[in-house]
Amino acid sequence: LEKEAEHEISKVATLSSYKVIDRAYGSSRPIGPSSKNILIVAIILGLVFGTIFAFILDFLDSKIKTIDEIEKQVDIPIYGVVPFVKNRKVQLELYNSPNSPFTESYRKLRINLQLEAEEKIVILITSTVDGEGKNLTTANLSAIFEMANYKTIAIDLDMRRPTLDKLFSIEDATTGISSYLTGESNLDDIIYQTKHDNLSIIPVGDIPSNPSEIILSSRLPEMIDRLREHYDYIIINSVPLEVATDSKHIMRFSDINLVLFRENYSKKSSLLALDSLLNQKKFNTMGIVFMEKIGV
Repeated sequence: LEKEAEHEISKVATLSSYKVIDRAYGSSRPIGPSSKNILIVAIILGLVFGTIFAFILDFLDSKIKTIDEIEKQVDIPIYGVVPFVKNRKVQLELYNSPNSPFTESYRKLRINLQLEAEEKIVILITSTVDGEGKNLTTANLSAIFEMANYKTIAIDLDMRRPTLDKLFSIEDATTGISSYLTGESNLDDIIYQTKHDNLSIIPVGDIPSNPSEIILSSRLPEMIDRLREHYDYIIINSVPLEVATDSKHIMRFSDINLVLFRENYSKKSSLLALDSLLNQKKFNTMGIVFMEKIGV
């Protein structure tokens, strides 16, 4: 009896106070995370972080991509937009395709320059650094004036990297502006007639060892004054502004100074440097030509 009583006491002690309200049931669909919700969140996060990343890249990008960027930074007139020709075999394209969009872009540039002032006939072309297209721009701008029957002369004053004699197929141009500035040659000796009736050039000639010094010769402004009497337009090809100080000296003798900025190549900091140069008020009219990227 005693053991039976202990057994009954043990059963009572192990009874739970909980009771079953409803029995568990299963589901044929998963109750874990929703793939649809995950996808929506991922898309939203991707857009947010993608926008932030793109903004950071744009902020860090130092290159000029559009004309709007130029107009926002500096108050310097843009005289034209011409194609940047990467293929060196495509040189004086104006004569090969007189009715092409390429040629038409130079006609617009010519008109804009003429509207500035009819008496301004000395035009200097430079860039901020090498590779922005100033050599071909000088050659093609000279050609577009010649095509309109203006008596034109192009002067190569980039005595570090001469190119105009090659672009106009002038052979054995050993006598040029370098020997004239040092007093070794006369003006008539350094003027070369191209195959185009109204277009002559003055090449560099022998490359000097001290271009920054001989450019200071008093014979330079004297030469320009003499050429004004015989030519409708004088186009000067000058050294890039950030390569040497030559252009800053030559700019004092020109009527219009054009600085080239190449799309997705030239730096925004160069715009600020140009604006600072303009504020010195030591030069005549300053302008910009935007070199647009094309597939040529």
